[in-house]
Amino acid sequence: MQEHKNFWDKNAGRYDRFMRKDRAAYDEMYELIRPVVRHKTVLELATGTGLIAKHIVPQPEKALAEIRRVLKDGGVLIAPTFTHAGNSFSGMVRAFFMRMAGFPLRSKWTSEEYLRFLRQNGWTVRKSAVLKASFPLTYAECVKSEV
Repeated sequence: MQEHKNFWDKNAGRYDRFMRKDRAAYDEMYELIRPVVRHKTVLELATGTGLIAKHIVPQPEKALAEIRRVLKDGGVLIAPTFTHAGNSFSGMVRAFFMRMAGFPLRSKWTSEEYLRFLRQNGWTVRKSAVLKASFPLTYAECVKSEV
């Protein structure tokens, strides 16, 4: 875990600059989020550069279980993440160099695989979209599945 902390200590600014060119995708995502969170109490689980980080979480199924545990009934999980498995050739090249630099990519999904992963872990996906960015960005809006 310390090696990943060191990676982010050294590279967070560089990663943030790299992701700024995807501003249009972020703006589109925020347009999807705003009506969902308007007039609601929001528990934000990741901020800043880590906002879209399920692809770097070591055990994302455990994170989803904990979110499910603390999310109030009727609450909404907004779970965007980069879906690297759907990369174009240039995206594969970028991902290769990021891995070479020590980027801790843990999960590699296509958009469809990611949405299936959410469903398999107790969530009903009520809205989703794939946004065009340096890497495909899958927006998922979920509620707890009935047990």
